[in-house]
Amino acid sequence: MPAPVAPVQLTTPSPYATLHTRFVAATPASLHGRVRVNVHDALGVYPAQSQTAILNGEDSLVFSNVAPCDCTVEAALHGYKLVETNLSLAMYADRACVLTFTLAPAWTLRGILKDKTTGEPVSGANIELLMYSGMSASRTVRSDADGMFGYADLAEARVRLTIAHANYPSNFVQVMCMTPDADPLVLYLCKGATVFGHVLDERGAPVPAREVYSDTSRTSTDADGAFRLGNIIPQGTFTRVVADESWIKGYAELVLAPGDTRELTLVVRTHATPPVLKITATYTNGAPVPRLEMTIRQTRRQGGAITFTGGRIASRGSADGVYYEECGGAEGTYTVVASAERCASLCFKDVQMANNHTTELVAVFGPANAELCGVAERANGAPASGITLYARAVTLDAEFSTQCDVDGNFVFASILPDQCYTLSAHDAEITQPRVPVMPGTSVCVVLAPYSMITFDTAFSNTHEAISMISYELARTPVSTPTFHSNIGSDLKKSLTQAWAGESYLYLNCAGCKTRELHLTLQPDEDVDLGTIWFEKESATP
Repeated sequence: MPAPVAPVQLTTPSPYATLHTRFVAATPASLHGRVRVNVHDALGVYPAQSQTAILNGEDSLVFSNVAPCDCTVEAALHGYKLVETNLSLAMYADRACVLTFTLAPAWTLRGILKDKTTGEPVSGANIELLMYSGMSASRTVRSDADGMFGYADLAEARVRLTIAHANYPSNFVQVMCMTPDADPLVLYLCKGATVFGHVLDERGAPVPAREVYSDTSRTSTDADGAFRLGNIIPQGTFTRVVADESWIKGYAELVLAPGDTRELTLVVRTHATPPVLKITATYTNGAPVPRLEMTIRQTRRQGGAITFTGGRIASRGSADGVYYEECGGAEGTYTVVASAERCASLCFKDVQMANNHTTELVAVFGPANAELCGVAERANGAPASGITLYARAVTLDAEFSTQCDVDGNFVFASILPDQCYTLSAHDAEITQPRVPVMPGTSVCVVLAPYSMITFDTAFSNTHEAISMISYELARTPVSTPTFHSNIGSDLKKSLTQAWAGESYLYLNCAGCKTRELHLTLQPDEDVDLGTIWFEKESATP
């Protein structure tokens, strides 16, 4: 058995560094803008830092008490392109580091809005520009009589435009900025469809104040049950218009084209409907989240413990970042976990839901900020390559998985912060650590002894490789194997077995005779069976 791993001793952090930032422009000018320093210590000795300072006419700034770790420096100065660099301050503890930026003139953006059907310019549209870094505030201009619009002094090359016009659906587009002498960018707008009508109950009476929505537009009925949805963007094969998603008469699937107008009557049920969750999801820079993964679980407390009952898991897309989902259970207390690509998941606990009611949540997603990494070793000290590990949150119904590389290294990225996690392994037992661990730490995982069984498979009469087999591995002989697990798709197969001693391996593939192998497994000793040949069963006359 390996020697016990000594506990990690955290020492008092060494002195901090001082960072001098200087800015040099081709033409001397008064500099104005913001400079931001973000520091992250992968070892966890220093806490994460973020410092922002304003440059107001000077050509330099000094940041004090900066942790001597890896850091990112960003500068958004008026009239110049965004500058950014990554560096390590590890050698500057109790010392000063001088960082000089050479500034380049800012980008510009000029464009023309046109109607896609007629080709005529679109005037009076509001165009909001948003920087992806979030270092600069949004800017809004209005297209003129010729559809022209423009921006100057842009710090970044890639920006996001939101185009709003009374006669067109809102549009979101990512564009690259240009040099001042470049031709204007031409953007085409499509007119949306319009759906109007009434919402009635089962008796034919109008239903006032009922929400009616599509993927890109929503409204509520008036006192007469009438509604009008304008600027609907047609969605692929059909567009859903919904007043009651839980009943077939409460929604319609329409084939719409730009500019279409349709009349519609929807019928809703008046008895109790399940709770509905509305999530408005945005990034920290205000842009809507285009796709959201939602895990919605009903929770109950029993004897001080939390149990999860009912609920659902859903994945949805939305152009405006607004998501609706039925909770799939009765009214009560729910836990909601919302996930967006490349961002840290958000967890909402003790969310109260009621029948015939829509509960609203606001989810603001930032960069992934929780990570758990380390190395996995076998009991004999060899790396546990290829082993799948799981991290389950102690207080939430959330589990994450990852696979060890050839050196046993693993990373759980984008996991929930401020949670303790219990680690487990697929087809193997973890002997260390036996207590939950926190993100931001490096963990050494030690597995109980196991054997890795590898082999190739082929047909005996054609030498053709077999891509899919089923197996059963047992301690004692089995008269009728169940073949409960399918493995394969790669030509080289592998099984992980957590016990040692006498073992019986049964292999089967479609149309072939079952193979039986008697093995003697030793703790942490791998077995390569070479090529296992399968004989096809004779056809029944």
